Amino acid sequence: MPINWKDPELMERQAVWKARQEQNKWDYVPDFKHPEGTDTYTSTDARAVYRLETFDLETLPREKATRDSVTDMHLYDREHLHALFKEKREALQIDLKLGKPVSHKLAARGRDRAAQRRRRAPKASRS
Repeated sequence: MPINWKDPELMERQAVWKARQEQNKWDYVPDFKHPEGTDTYTSTDARAVYRLETFDLETLPREKATRDSVTDMHLYDREHLHALFKEKREALQIDLKLGKPVSHKLAARGRDRAAQRRRRAPKASRS
């Protein structure tokens, strides 16, 4: 059965959850690094996979990593994300399911487009 996000009781539980999260923000440390070998997710994938909001992510330790684009990315420990996901699911009393990472979708889309271009490219004639 789909979740009724407009249910007044659920909306109240969400408001309580959000207020709690707003009070428990992690004190950002600019040079924080996860231990070597930590399985991490970007903010975008963390929100997509673990169904978390930005205010949820702000409660977790995060590593700032630079990339080629204009903005830096933040990396979150998978174990912390999973624990927060379970905690949120219990607090909201809903059967929240894990999602799919956005980065995999984007990578797959790029591979698909490259394959399409290869199929459309004219074949070199052999003489």
